[in-house]
Amino acid sequence: MVIIFLFVFLIINNRFEHELTVKFWPMLVMLLALVVFDNIDYFEFDRNNKGFFHVFAAFMGYNLRIFILYRLVVIVMRDMPFKKKKIFMAPAIINLGITFTAFFTKLVFWYGPDGSIMRGPLAYTPHFTLLLYMLICAWLSIIFIRQGNTEEATIVIVESILAILGTFVEFMFSLRGILIGVISTNITFYYLYIHIRYFRYDVLTGAYNRNSFFADAQKYADNITYIYSIDVNNLKKVNDTEGHQAGDKIIRGTALVIRSILPANCYLYRVGGDEFCVLCTDISRENVALFTNRLRQQQQESEFSFAIGFHDWHKDFETTYAEADKAMYDDKIRMKAGRTD
Repeated sequence: MVIIFLFVFLIINNRFEHELTVKFWPMLVMLLALVVFDNIDYFEFDRNNKGFFHVFAAFMGYNLRIFILYRLVVIVMRDMPFKKKKIFMAPAIINLGITFTAFFTKLVFWYGPDGSIMRGPLAYTPHFTLLLYMLICAWLSIIFIRQGNTEEATIVIVESILAILGTFVEFMFSLRGILIGVISTNITFYYLYIHIRYFRYDVLTGAYNRNSFFADAQKYADNITYIYSIDVNNLKKVNDTEGHQAGDKIIRGTALVIRSILPANCYLYRVGGDEFCVLCTDISRENVALFTNRLRQQQQESEFSFAIGFHDWHKDFETTYAEADKAMYDDKIRMKAGRTD
């Protein structure tokens, strides 16, 4: 049922989020193929068949599991600046080659006289390959955490653990269909998470978007203590002279710089083409001063130029936001005049 739901949802949503759904289609197709080949494997096992079709079904089952996990890694890396992402396919290709030897050797597995599976010296290659992809996911989760994206890091870690547990349970207790259920649930949950994230987050920077800014300002009105207004300098000039890709690089870089020094209870939003805001809730003056000093330091040392303004909570959101915005424009004027004091 989960697979059917995801299949229908991808078809419906393809019109609105084509780029996202395209990333998930290969996983869904491989998952459907895995269901078919696993059922063939079970059928041939019950028939006590030791022939080609049984070996082929098992071979496909081993490899489809691995390639589904490889696709998961690709999706996790979707916004990461790795130039050679295809290198992560290497473990899956190696596993494919090793398990292929099952057709003519006993290195991986074969079937005994009673149809039961017999394991060779390389029988656990698929399991080690799966573990390797889980370690890659854990490494990518650490990168997410460093970028401030703890939500997605948690999801990737939990889904990796569930995949390992599903494999372990199937292997230790000879149960059928456990991993398929885990994988289909993981794919569905991850797709829905990214789908929802697109409505709350800015796709380019990973910061919260403009809608989230005003929604959170209303939601946390009783707890907001400071609002920061930050504006990227000379973005239009860069877009006009170097192209929008260069401008996008500056926007992403600025967001990464700000996020890297955000204190607890402070949240970054991209509210315009070159505009960012930070909402701080329940933060002390000492932490505000520390954050402001770090921003000023990055303002002077970073390759990305931006103006800063902030103001403590005063009467209401509109007034505080306007004061922070005014302070930012004052800072921009000082920077243009060659003074940042």
